[in-house]
Amino acid sequence: MSWTPKKHPSGEIDYTGRIGNVGDGSLRTALYDAGHIILTKPLKCCSQLKSWAMRIARRAGMSKAKVGLASRLAVIMHRMLAEGAPFNAAAI
Repeated sequence: MSWTPKKHPSGEIDYTGRIGNVGDGSLRTALYDAGHIILTKPLKCCSQLKSWAMRIARRAGMSKAKVGLASRLAVIMHRMLAEGAPFNAAAI
């Protein structure tokens, strides 16, 4: 799954746009839903992730914070799969 930005090359200018819809749609939905739950429910397990996303929400809005948190969750899960390691909240 990849949340890569769209590219708009035009001559000498290479404009990077918003996040494109690349990858499995159900996985993107699940990650976005996980970000929504982390941001809206009182959870103790992910306080560092939640505080990081809440700073984004104050600056750019809740929707962008959910997408950013979903992207961060995807990176964390990829590293867990690549290294074969369990989730370590202290390493975030």
